[in-house]
Amino acid sequence: MSRRAGTARSERPADQVRGIRIGAGAYRSAVARQHSPTRLDAILRTVAAAPKGQRNGTAFWAAHRILEMIAVGEADDAVLAALAAAGQRAGLSAREIQRIIDSAMRNAA
Repeated sequence: MSRRAGTARSERPADQVRGIRIGAGAYRSAVARQHSPTRLDAILRTVAAAPKGQRNGTAFWAAHRILEMIAVGEADDAVLAALAAAGQRAGLSAREIQRIIDSAMRNAA
């Protein structure tokens, strides 16, 4: 909805990022499919455990590492849903996570 009309702008549901449905199993299933599950698991655990005040920076760092893994074929785009799930466990909103991923993609280009 438009702010001009005096109504609140709607946000994406907390369980969706760029139309990718993320659920409780997204983290585990993405880890299970990867060639580098230990590295990916460590990255996602780091994001999920990030304390307040470090969540955005940690998620941005993780997004860069995951984009590097995608670039060399160690992961696929579905891992971004796992990153979103880890970010939500840390307390980030779906909107914050999407902005962080978009920023990392622009920065990596």
